[in-house]
Amino acid sequence: MSCSKGFNGQGVAEGDRRPRRRLFWPADFACRRLGEVLSLPDVVKLSRRDPGVHLYYKHYDNIYGGKYLLAVVNSRRKSIATIFVTDKIKAGETLWAKK
Repeated sequence: MSCSKGFNGQGVAEGDRRPRRRLFWPADFACRRLGEVLSLPDVVKLSRRDPGVHLYYKHYDNIYGGKYLLAVVNSRRKSIATIFVTDKIKAGETLWAKK
């Protein structure tokens, strides 16, 4: 298990006891980008479904013609639940935004 720093400087574990989900892009790509998403996000939102979950968004022009990479972080367990690509930032309370 490795660890990255989140937008607020807290450690976030990059491993979990849950079964691993299948990635549809090379794993090394996701691992390289994960540190960027956690340490230099464009926006961090609070999940509307679970207040203990933070959504880290970072936009990349070279992913599917311009999409966000979203890392879903359980802030209580300080672990990553999943990471995937999305086309827009979802509704919810903004905890932090890049200026």
